[in-house]
Amino acid sequence: MKQPVDKSREESPELFGEKPLPAWLVIVGVALPCIGLVALATKGFKEYGDGLFVLVPVVAGMVTAFLYNRGRVWNWGKTFWMCVLNMMLVAWGIAGFRIEGLYCILLASPLVIVAFLLGVLIAWFIRRRKNNQRTMLLLITALAPLTMGFEYAVKRVPPIREQTSVCVINAPPDVVWRFVPAFPEINAPPHGLLARGIAYPICSRMEGQGIGARRYCVLSTGAMPERVTVWEPGKRLEFDVLKTPPTMSETNPFGTVEAAHTVDYFRVLSGRFVLTALADGRTQVEGTSRFQQDIWPQFYWSPFATRIVGEVHERVFEHIKELAEKAAHS
Repeated sequence: MKQPVDKSREESPELFGEKPLPAWLVIVGVALPCIGLVALATKGFKEYGDGLFVLVPVVAGMVTAFLYNRGRVWNWGKTFWMCVLNMMLVAWGIAGFRIEGLYCILLASPLVIVAFLLGVLIAWFIRRRKNNQRTMLLLITALAPLTMGFEYAVKRVPPIREQTSVCVINAPPDVVWRFVPAFPEINAPPHGLLARGIAYPICSRMEGQGIGARRYCVLSTGAMPERVTVWEPGKRLEFDVLKTPPTMSETNPFGTVEAAHTVDYFRVLSGRFVLTALADGRTQVEGTSRFQQDIWPQFYWSPFATRIVGEVHERVFEHIKELAEKAAHS
C-alpha cells in the first residue's frame, strides 16, 4: 500500500530541529539582538550606513520569518504580522533606550520596511533549498556586523552636493543687498521638515565688510561661522562655512537623545547669493549651498538633505523679500 506524503514535512525543511518556537520567543529573540546591532552601529562605530539601514533589517526579517515558520507550514499572513510586531518592538526599543529619536526612526522606516520584507523573501528561498540552510542563514546574518566593521574601517567620502533656489523680490538690488549679508531675527515659525527638530535659520550678522569678513548665520541649534570670499555689493556674496552646528534637536518621549549623526554628519561647505537686476525694477536672488551628507545609502537620504536645504533657503528668502519690499515702498 502506498504511504501518504506528509506535505507539511516537505514544506518545512529541518533547521535546528522541527519543533515550532513560540511566537513571543521569536519576536523577542530577534528584536533584542537587532537593538544591540543598532546600538553597535550608532554608539560604537558611529556609522550610519548600509549595514545599519539595509542589512540589519534584512537579517531581522530573514531570521524572524525563518524561525517562526520552523516546524510549520509556511504562512505568509502570519509571517507578515510577526514581522510587523518585530519591527514595532525594535523601534520602541531604539527609542526607549534613547539610541535615536522618534522622528529619525520615522524617516528611516520606509527603507527599513523594504529591507525587512526582502529578508522575508530570502528566508523563503532558503526554506526551499534542501541543503546548506544552516550555513546560508548564518552567513547572511554575519553580513550585518561585518559590513558595519568594514564601513568603520574604510571611511567613504560622501559626494559634494549643490542646491540652488531662486526668488524674485519687488525691490531694486541695492535695497535687497541691505538684508543679504545680515538680516534681523526671523519671527515666523518654521514649517515643513524644519518644524520637526531640524536646525533652521534665525538671523545672520556680520563682523566687518569685504573679503575676509566674518559672517555668522545663527541657527536654532547654534551659530554657523563663515568667512566671506566674494564681496560685490548689490551683486554677489560668497562665503566658506567654517563649522556646521548640530543639524537637529532629537525628539524622544523617553528622555534626551545624543545621537552621533547630529554633529558633523551633515556639513555645509560654502554658500553664495547672486543678485540680478530685472528689467521691471525687481531683483532675482539666487541662493546656492554646497554640502556633504555622511549618511548612507545616499540614494535614500540625499533627497531629505536636499529638501531641508531648500526649506532653509525658502525661509531666508521669504524674510529678505518681506524686509526689502517693505524698505523699497516705505
